Amino acid sequence: IDLLQQTGRYDVVSIVDEWMPFFGRRGYLTDVPDLTEDGADAYPPLVRDAAAGIDGTPFVVWPWTVDLTCLFWNADQVQINPGTWSDFFLSNPDQSAIPTQIPLNTPEAAAQCFRNVMLSFGKDLVDPTSHMPTMNSYEATRALETVKRLAARATPETALSVDEQTIFSSMQSGTTAVGTFLEASASWGLWPGANRRSALIPEGRPGTRISDASVWMLGVPAGAPNLDEARELVVAMTSAAVQSRLWPETGLIPAISEVLEREWATNAAALWVTVAQGLATGAVWPRMRSFRDVMTLAGEMVRSAVQGIGATETLLAAAQEAMLAEIKQENEILA
Repeated sequence: IDLLQQTGRYDVVSIVDEWMPFFGRRGYLTDVPDLTEDGADAYPPLVRDAAAGIDGTPFVVWPWTVDLTCLFWNADQVQINPGTWSDFFLSNPDQSAIPTQIPLNTPEAAAQCFRNVMLSFGKDLVDPTSHMPTMNSYEATRALETVKRLAARATPETALSVDEQTIFSSMQSGTTAVGTFLEASASWGLWPGANRRSALIPEGRPGTRISDASVWMLGVPAGAPNLDEARELVVAMTSAAVQSRLWPETGLIPAISEVLEREWATNAAALWVTVAQGLATGAVWPRMRSFRDVMTLAGEMVRSAVQGIGATETLLAAAQEAMLAEIKQENEILA
């Protein structure tokens, strides 16, 4: 955001948590006086952790909205068990005609769906110790098979092209009973409704309690020309007065504890409970350094798998090799 001069020299930027290691490590963001001290205390632990880089980067960004990947369904049409993927498929066999839709409209969206399923198995795309990709792991194979089973409930063309808004519109009209891998904030038009239900993406096995959260944060670039105005904007956007208006007016989920601990979505009680569960039980996982390149590779792999091109093991191995090559290249450039 270029607050005053409109010269293209930004005073404030909004970034999602996956990019924090990139920005923080390279010194792109600056510390802002009177904001850093005790700023983290305003946020739940999950949101606060997302604001730090994996290498211990100081708290130099201020979360202003969060999102969770969720499962939504129409209770008048179907009763599902959202506990684990195994329970989900046992109670809703592939031949049950439940029109589950997955929004894989772009390669990156496809990759995000794959990542979300991997998170539900208790593993991320990277090893927590080495921070290297592990796409050829057992969890990756299980995750990809889960995506393929869900996509099989619609034609590949439909599963790979339907966007979130179309799914929610179909759920409102009753033509789609279940939607999954959907952002909680995108469900704004679905509420209110006594038959609406929401839950975290099912777990791969009991006890993992992992949710996929994304945290959007405001940062001030080093050399921002209007530091005082930047400070005022950050203060306003993270205040209880503005945070309490996010959901009612825009469908965005607040980020500060003072608002989250109240009934911020009185017209969407089920979603309010789901978000509270996600923020209480979730975890921030290591973020990939070459995030966009890796997501593009993963998206191509998922698209091929859903369309039935190639064996799962071959696709995973190829994606693993390509990701390692991407990271090697980036390390050489940085060196």
